[in-house]
Amino acid sequence: GGGNGGGGGARGGTTEPPPLMSVQKGRVVSVRPFGLFVRMEGFARDGLVHMSQVSDDLTFQREDSDDAKVMAMDYFYPKDSEVWVKVVEVRADPAGADGGQQRIALSMKLVAQDTGEDLDAGDAQAAALAGGGGGGPGGGGGGGTWSDDPPPLNAVLRATVREMKPYGVFVQMDGFRRNGLVPTHQVSNFLEFSKEDTDEDKVAGMEGVVNRGETVWIKVVELKETFPGEPVKVTCSIKLASQTGDAADLDPEGKDYFPSGGGRGGDGDASRGDRHIGVNAGDKVRKGGVIEWGHHP
Repeated sequence: GGGNGGGGGARGGTTEPPPLMSVQKGRVVSVRPFGLFVRMEGFARDGLVHMSQVSDDLTFQREDSDDAKVMAMDYFYPKDSEVWVKVVEVRADPAGADGGQQRIALSMKLVAQDTGEDLDAGDAQAAALAGGGGGGPGGGGGGGTWSDDPPPLNAVLRATVREMKPYGVFVQMDGFRRNGLVPTHQVSNFLEFSKEDTDEDKVAGMEGVVNRGETVWIKVVELKETFPGEPVKVTCSIKLASQTGDAADLDPEGKDYFPSGGGRGGDGDASRGDRHIGVNAGDKVRKGGVIEWGHHP
């Protein structure tokens, strides 16, 4: 059982639990295989965000090791990360040392992590969770098998938009458990940002092109292993894949991808009416997906 997690009392704050269905700001105090313990501002007792309620970007399978689960959650929300949570359940802890201990169940998926906005204003999803509803739609289970391997380089795949950050869009690719990141410069030819743009501007701009939960086509443009043995980071492009349903690769020669954010040519006069999010970008990738980094041995 994970009820002991962060302990809590030493940090001060009221020993009363936070109001049910309220949104609270907090800080990750512990990353465990079953979820994150979060210390909420003004409250002494820590709450638990079950691993199924951390993020739509995170999906787990029964055979995942504890180390793999901790690594995945720690990648997105390491200890001391500031997070927003919704209080979905408060109940007596039967294993507590005294009868007054309470377990506080939290969800991060039900709150916009950038703004603290309650994404479940009617509390319906929170009520379902409190009733034992489990992990919601982001579980990655269901029909078909999900591969632990990274997708093939240059593959065009169907994907679901999961989350938007100032640096890009996270997508869940059909058939693959690992999520991909579409950097801001690979979302659309009609989307460009300057250094003056705030994080809010960037997220708002991307939300004008794609929506959370929307299905899109992506091209896998880069696979990168930061350190040996670590999960491969998958970089994708929306603008280099046709969005008309034919799953066409709009850059079959591999010429139009800047690995670190260039994206020249995205301001061309392609018709906004066409359904191809990307038509032209730059040319930093040679045929076969070999990246022109500019420093060859």
